Amino acid sequence: MVIPVEHPGCAEPKAIAGPPIKLTETPAAVRGRAPLLGEHTRRVLAEAGYGPAEVEGLIQTGVAFAPTEAESKEANGEAEKV
Repeated sequence: MVIPVEHPGCAEPKAIAGPPIKLTETPAAVRGRAPLLGEHTRRVLAEAGYGPAEVEGLIQTGVAFAPTEAESKEANGEAEKV
């Protein structure tokens, strides 16, 4: 089964493959789109025990990647219209 999923940066929903097997007791489902590059970096590092300053240091030195706030808004279609 093919399922349409909204994705930032795409004008129309993208078709992705749905669960190939149907189970009655534990039905599978598509929960959402794939994350953008670096979309969850800050949260994952924070959950791993890194403090805000450490996370920013890792990002600034290139050890980890996370988009800037402006890049995140643009990718999610929230950029300010001029």
